Amino acid sequence: MTIVTDILGGQGKAKRDIVLFNAGCAIYAADRAITIEEGIKLARRSIDSGKAREKLELLKEYSGK
Repeated sequence: MTIVTDILGGQGKAKRDIVLFNAGCAIYAADRAITIEEGIKLARRSIDSGKAREKLELLKEYSGK
């Protein structure tokens, strides 16, 4: 979980880039973005705004961890 929290906290540039690319591809594949580049922008916005961290905290709370 440390890598995830580091990335969501703004650390680990290379790891963050990989996460952004993978998330961008997933967003594109889910038809939430017209291009992978747009998907990456949406993923970046989610991380930078703190929304991704909020979702992680909700998941942790829901799962009891």
